[in-house]
Amino acid sequence: MSADPGGPRAAPAVPGTVASRVPGLLWPALPGRASLAVLALHDQLSRSQWWPAARLEEMQLRQLMALVGHAFRTVPHYRRILPAKGRADRAFLRSLPVLTRAAVQEDPAALVSERVPESHGAAGAVRSSGSTGRPIEVKATHLSGLFRRALYLRDHQWGARDFTLAAASIRNFKDGSGMPPEGKRIAGWGFGYATRPLAALNIRATIEQQLAWLARVRPAYLSTFPTNLRALAEEALARGIALPGLRQVSTYAESLPPGLRELARRAFGASIADIYSSEETGPIALQCPEHEHYHVQSENLIVEVLDGEGRACAPGETGRVIVTDLHNFAAPLIRYELGDFAEAGPPCPCGRGLPVLARILGRERNMLRLPGGGSRWPTLPSGDELGRIAPVRQFQLVQKSLRELELVLVTVRALTHEEESRVRAAFLADLAQRFELRVAYADAIPRSASGKYEDFRSEVP
Repeated sequence: MSADPGGPRAAPAVPGTVASRVPGLLWPALPGRASLAVLALHDQLSRSQWWPAARLEEMQLRQLMALVGHAFRTVPHYRRILPAKGRADRAFLRSLPVLTRAAVQEDPAALVSERVPESHGAAGAVRSSGSTGRPIEVKATHLSGLFRRALYLRDHQWGARDFTLAAASIRNFKDGSGMPPEGKRIAGWGFGYATRPLAALNIRATIEQQLAWLARVRPAYLSTFPTNLRALAEEALARGIALPGLRQVSTYAESLPPGLRELARRAFGASIADIYSSEETGPIALQCPEHEHYHVQSENLIVEVLDGEGRACAPGETGRVIVTDLHNFAAPLIRYELGDFAEAGPPCPCGRGLPVLARILGRERNMLRLPGGGSRWPTLPSGDELGRIAPVRQFQLVQKSLRELELVLVTVRALTHEEESRVRAAFLADLAQRFELRVAYADAIPRSASGKYEDFRSEVP
């Protein structure tokens, strides 16, 4: 073979292997600087996940002190409220004030560091969906982005995903792109590994269009919102549509409803790997590879679950989720209240020292306000249960006042009086208090600007 007069060129990527950036070097690969950093972080994560909980906490608190010192010196908001000195212990963490979403929304500039370490890289804006109508925007460094990528790579590893196989995503594209019939191709999800381009479709496509697209793409892995997966599974079962080859669905952005795992298995023979994350902090907790609960990503975050008195919840108790991002020095979020609720869990029998969240319950606006005071999580009938009563395609329950609920239904056909009465009874069965339930009908229930969908929300302040 004659030599290439142009000299060595960048080696073509081989799916499933580390992507090389050195001309002429295919294998073993030498990745580019950013990918090398992600792989180096992931290598450390693969070991630290097995550390005892006490050692993880010790390292967290050391990193916390570095973050607090930087925040006190360079961030206007924290300069006003943080102590000049402290000790690296849990008592010091608990002494720090909680940062509310409202405070971030009202004065985001006060959280921006005046001197971000140059080695942390450029800072860019990270914007939340603003499901309540008030979006949140914070600054995040290139370094904090590397941690997020390493944690998503951990999720792929825990999910035992084969990077040589096809993957697809049905997600929200704010620019309106990715619509059927073809969708679009975007960068793969290997985070340092070479993968095929990701097939992507806009979540605004109808469920029928999504199923037809998936049948053409034939992915082994799919990522989408839980409510979208439920609609896909129910429609596939109703029409006898199979998606052969689909192994696993990654769900994110919404709380995973009860019964969806079994529904996905019945419809597609696929398992679910759920992710708990936020735009502001990235991955918060990943589903355990061996169980259906979640492991807190302690190498990047301190996560507290607090009761109404501000005390740490014991396993089995539900409380507010408070997060400290340990590595974002551009706009430190120290004891940041996400507005979510979760159930604390006991240590995992898998042997990982990472703390456990048993369930992610959702936002405060997803809690039912009770007429006699207080609130609780409503138990809603499943799609299977409703399907046995009447041809309901979609529903949304909205609390209008302390006594009034509105149930919006999307149905295949007009319901009979008996069917509507039985649907009403199914929704009222869980409600210990007396509510007035008004039924309304719609052609469709649109998703929010972020693409999310809520089965229940309360409009009671």
